[in-house]
Amino acid sequence: MKKYYRLEQALLLLFIIVGGIEVGGGLYEIRVIQPLILHSQPESVWKFSLLRTQYPEFAINPGFKFWKFTSPFILISAIGLLILSFKTNKIQQRFFLLISTLLIICFVTTLFYFAPTTGKIMDSAKLKLNAEETTSIVLMWTRLNWLRLVFYMTAWLTALKTWRENKL
Repeated sequence: MKKYYRLEQALLLLFIIVGGIEVGGGLYEIRVIQPLILHSQPESVWKFSLLRTQYPEFAINPGFKFWKFTSPFILISAIGLLILSFKTNKIQQRFFLLISTLLIICFVTTLFYFAPTTGKIMDSAKLKLNAEETTSIVLMWTRLNWLRLVFYMTAWLTALKTWRENKL
């Protein structure tokens, strides 16, 4: 007997899979990559940026090598769950609205804050930002990145709970 999945099941499952990968990538970035860049600011940022320009084929560049592949799937599942939330029961609707709202917030902040700020941090030596400005930008970016990870994890854990409890 074949089991057919409704669209909301497929979108929720897409987010559970890709969201798990993205949460794992976020944890990796925070626990492994950020300490390489942030250990002695701003010199470590400038050195890391110089290494990225001198040896781009070996550079750690999560934005272009990881996030650009996972983020579109996150946005698709967020918009889809938001639209489909109005066709589900009230309990599922609350969970779908929470998940999609958190994901859209994360996507929009990534697009308009995190990506440009990462570029600004990496180009801080070229932009002739002084040490104090660079350190300030990096510290704010780091703090907000933790908050973004909390949003992603909340959305992902809510999706897991919704999948398990409602057996869509």
